[in-house]
Order: sequence, then structure tokens, then C-alpha cells
Amino acid sequence: MFRLLFDLLLLAAAATLVVVGIASYPDIHAGVLAGIIAAAALLLAPIGTRTSGAVNA
Repeated sequence: MFRLLFDLLLLAAAATLVVVGIASYPDIHAGVLAGIIAAAALLLAPIGTRTSGAVNA
């Protein structure tokens, strides 16, 4: 249950970064790119801890 809530929180943070990235740049393509990079970094960061066994130990 906690892991699901954590994943939903990460998704919400990623979506917020996408919106902020789009809104903060005058060039829409740069904003989208910045938002996607930030979202990918947020979503991929926990994968290493999940698969390494550090959290599951």
C-alpha cells in the first residue's frame, strides 16, 4: 500500500514538473523537453533501489 502511494506521489511530482517545465520556458519545445527529462529522472530513480534489494532487505 505504501509503495503504491509512493508511486502515485512520484507520478504527481513528475506531472507537476512537466507542467512547470512547459510554463516556464518561452519556447514550448524546450519546456516540453525539460519537463520530460525531469519526469523521466523522477520515475526512473526508484527503479535502482527496488531492484537492488536495498529497500526490500
